[in-house]
Amino acid sequence: MKKIISFFLYFLLSSMYCFAQLLPSIGLNVAPNDADSICPIITAQGAGAVPGFMPGDTVPDFKLYTLNGDSVQLSQVLQQGIPVLLISSSYTCPVFRGKINNINQVDSIYQGQLAVYIIYTVEAHPDIDVSPYSGNVWTTSSNVSAGILYRQPKTYGERKVVIDSLLSNNYIRPDILLDGPCNEWWSNYGTEPNSATLIRPNGKVFTFQKWFNKAPENIFCEIDSLLNTNSGLCNMFGNGGTFSLVTDSTANDVPGSVLSIHATINNLSSTENVVVNIQRGTAIMPSTWLTALCTDVCYPPSTNSVQVTIPPSATQTFIFYFYTDSILASGMAPVRFRNANMPSNEIIQRYYGSTLSTGITTENLEVVELYPNPTSGMVFIEQDKQYEWLIILDAIGKFISRNKLNEFGSTAINVNSFPPGVYYFQLEGRNRIVRKLIKY
Repeated sequence: MKKIISFFLYFLLSSMYCFAQLLPSIGLNVAPNDADSICPIITAQGAGAVPGFMPGDTVPDFKLYTLNGDSVQLSQVLQQGIPVLLISSSYTCPVFRGKINNINQVDSIYQGQLAVYIIYTVEAHPDIDVSPYSGNVWTTSSNVSAGILYRQPKTYGERKVVIDSLLSNNYIRPDILLDGPCNEWWSNYGTEPNSATLIRPNGKVFTFQKWFNKAPENIFCEIDSLLNTNSGLCNMFGNGGTFSLVTDSTANDVPGSVLSIHATINNLSSTENVVVNIQRGTAIMPSTWLTALCTDVCYPPSTNSVQVTIPPSATQTFIFYFYTDSILASGMAPVRFRNANMPSNEIIQRYYGSTLSTGITTENLEVVELYPNPTSGMVFIEQDKQYEWLIILDAIGKFISRNKLNEFGSTAINVNSFPPGVYYFQLEGRNRIVRKLIKY
C-alpha cells in the first residue's frame, strides 16, 4: 500500500513539475467571441520585431482554440511526454502556402511521437491594408495571381473566415489554432510569418527556425535528432550552386509614393544550395528619399545587406523600394548580388526610381480642397467626384491608412492621433494627386 501511495505521489509531483517548467500563460481563459476586435498590429520589422525563443529557453504556457472552438493548452499536451512543434502561419503568406506539403509530411511521419500545431496569426500580406512586414501595402504578385486577396481581419470572427477559406482550398493535417484577438501568441513567440518552434517535453526549446524548413535549415534533421529516429528526409545540400537574376530596373509614380521594383533570383543548380549576399551600394537620390531591401520580409532602410540561401532549382523573390517625398525628383541605387562561395558569380544591378512624370494637371489641382492646413485634429477634403480613395502616407512614404472618399461634399478625416509632422494625402480615382498636410 505504501508503495502505491509513494508511486501516486511521485506521479503527481512529476506532473506538477512538468507543468511548472513553463512560464506563465499568455493565452486565453475562455474562447473569444467572433465580434471581439483584433488589437492594433505592430510593424514587425527592425526594432519592432519580436524575436522567437532560442534553444534552451523555457516557453510560456498558452491556451488557444481551433476553428470549431476546441481548446488546446500547451502544458497539457507536454504532459503526454512528447515534444511539440508550433508553426506560425497566415493564408496570405506565400512562403507558408509553399510549405503545406512539408507540414503534412512532418505530421504524418512523426505521428504519435510529436504533436504538431499550426498557429494562425496576423495576415502577412493583406490586400489593401498595410503589411506588418514592410510598413506599406505589400499584397505580392503570387497572392494576386492566386486570388488570395484578404484584408487584415478586424475581428476574431473575420480571422476564422479566412482560415475557413484556407481549409476549403488546402488539405492540412495538423490542427490550426487561432491566435487571440490581441495576437498574444504572435507577440510572445515571435513575429516571424512562418516560424517553427520545436519544444521538448520539459517545456524548453530544442530548436527555433525563423522560417519553417527553409534552407539551410532542415526540420527533419532537427526532429530526427531530438527523437533519435531516421525519417530518411534529413537531406543536407552543399552550397556550390550558381544563380541568375531576372529583374526590372525602373519604377515611376507620383511624389510621396513608394516605388517598388521586383526581381527573382534563380538557383541554377539541381543538386546544390546557393548562398547569395545582397548588398545595397551608395544611392544617388534626394537626401529625403529612403530605400529598402525586401526578400521574404522587408528590412528597415538602415539595413544595407542581407543573405539568402536558395535550395536546388528554387527561386527567391526580391523587391527594391524607393520611399519618395513630395518633390518631383529621381534617384538611382546600385545593388550587388554575389555568390558567397563563388565570387565570380556576381551581378551589379542599378535600380532607378522617378516621380518626375506625375500626370497631375492644373485642372486636377483646382478641384480639390484640403482644409484646415495645418491642423491639429480634423481635416476636410472637398472634391468633385473625381477621386474615390484617400491613401495617407507619413513623411517617408510609409502607408498609414486607406479611406473611402465621399462622392459629393466633404470627407472628414481625424488626424488627432497622428504625431506632429508632415503627411501626404494621395487621392486616387480617374486621376491621382498628392497633397501635403502639416499636423501640429
